[in-house]
Amino acid sequence: MPAETIARLRDVPVAIQAGLDRSPLLFTVEEQIPDIVFPGGARMTGTYCPITVDARPLLSFRPQPVLGGPIVMSLVLGAVDEEPDLIVKDNEWRPASDAWHFERRGNRYRFSHRSGTALLAFAHRTADEIAIEAMRGVFGNTILEIGERGTLLNNVAVTIPSVRSQLVGVHL
Repeated sequence: MPAETIARLRDVPVAIQAGLDRSPLLFTVEEQIPDIVFPGGARMTGTYCPITVDARPLLSFRPQPVLGGPIVMSLVLGAVDEEPDLIVKDNEWRPASDAWHFERRGNRYRFSHRSGTALLAFAHRTADEIAIEAMRGVFGNTILEIGERGTLLNNVAVTIPSVRSQLVGVHL
């Protein structure tokens, strides 16, 4: 790894609190947005906001302004009987309550609510690819579930198209 990259990692900490362990959430050596791969093979390319529900962004990944810096992530999740919560904003752990849990194992990340009704699990496969393994949340009257059974919106199957163009996300 080049000395410049190591210096950037040290000088631009991603997390400013112990919740994310001060280690980079994600890292890419290119100044680009990583592809987002969904279960079943659908792929989003060139969008920093791959998932929205009722025009509300739930998940975003974007490059750090510093070339070669860590990817910046934001996440909104809602648990049953609770308002959607801004869990991560620009890599900063935000929950006011201890109901949310963050876990990192190697290149795998998991954000979950103690009720089990809200979660995001993903893997950072390569410098330019993030694979969503599971996502579940409640947003107003809408229940979103992405996983082995595909994508379900209020328990109705939704097809995520495989897209290879700029600024395209999944708007549910």
